[in-house]
Amino acid sequence: MNDANESSAEFAAALLNEHYALSGRLDALPGYRDRNFLLTTGSGDRFVVKFTQGGESRRDLALQNRAMSHAAAAGLPVPVAVANAAGEDVTHVALDDTACLFRVLTFLPGAFYADAPAESHTPALWSDLGALLGKLDATLADFPPPASGASSQWDLAHGYVVCRNALHVLDDAPRRLVGGLLEHYRGHVMPHLGELPRSVIHNDANDHNLLVDDAGAPSRIAGLIDFGDLMFTHTVNEIAIASAYALMGQPDPVATLTQLVAAYHGERSLVAAEVSAIDALVRLRLCTSVCNAAIASAQHPGNAYLQVSAEPALELLARLRGESPYAVECELRRACAMPTDPGRCRRAAPRAQGHAAGPVSGSVQGDG
Repeated sequence: MNDANESSAEFAAALLNEHYALSGRLDALPGYRDRNFLLTTGSGDRFVVKFTQGGESRRDLALQNRAMSHAAAAGLPVPVAVANAAGEDVTHVALDDTACLFRVLTFLPGAFYADAPAESHTPALWSDLGALLGKLDATLADFPPPASGASSQWDLAHGYVVCRNALHVLDDAPRRLVGGLLEHYRGHVMPHLGELPRSVIHNDANDHNLLVDDAGAPSRIAGLIDFGDLMFTHTVNEIAIASAYALMGQPDPVATLTQLVAAYHGERSLVAAEVSAIDALVRLRLCTSVCNAAIASAQHPGNAYLQVSAEPALELLARLRGESPYAVECELRRACAMPTDPGRCRRAAPRAQGHAAGPVSGSVQGDG
């Protein structure tokens, strides 16, 4: 544990004792925006301790806490915030002379989806993931949207603009790939965005925010964490975002997508316009990851992690380039028991793993 974390841990221990009557061992956890710790009490109970500095207001965190409680009340495996001695689920404190917000969340056991090898993923796991997200979105359908209408670079409703504005920072091959997908999205999906239902969604069910029961042989989703990207947007973005990650490394990504969508539809019925948009939204999410990473890499040129971490997104985009959007839509419509146009339903045989669409030349920029 470095000096900053040691200082934070000591401060956290004092806050836990004063505001929550909790004590025990604190171990540093990774965090994108927050300083996080795992608290293990003397009795073996575990909690996640979070310091949030800047970027999110108390109102933002309170909204996340309410959404988690709302989902947990419906029996979904999500963390919930622990109330402090004053009965509040967010504690306002000062850390390193900076105002910050302190929270204690319940701990969910499990392994990260990202730590389970791609070859260990099964149709049963994808079905469980799709069903979980369908249940979550059905549960959040009546959840009140935030008062603020602030936009985000990770809101797929704005993904086209984000990517168009970032094309100039991409290398030639990725620029052509992303540009072509954006043109398809502009012509075939954007005119129908008004037909897509909107609601509050988790918005980031990626492989590091999902827990599985067993990293070696995962059979079910054990939990969904990190509600930090919660937002009011097109509801179908939920399954599209999760699918963008779940398809990575799979020999037949369309079959994986079909399994996810069918299970989601079984819990929250998709309308026809949503089914028609899913494939393009998955590709747009991948484009958004590549473009946001390119922007971050341009701002921090010495960060090698940013260049490496976007490779899976770019590779999957290249693989999906060989899939007819109309054929994919037919597969999804069949999975949702919707009528199809037989003339558009022909798919090429899935390519073998690692030989999807050939290498994409040029440097690959990292994920945001």
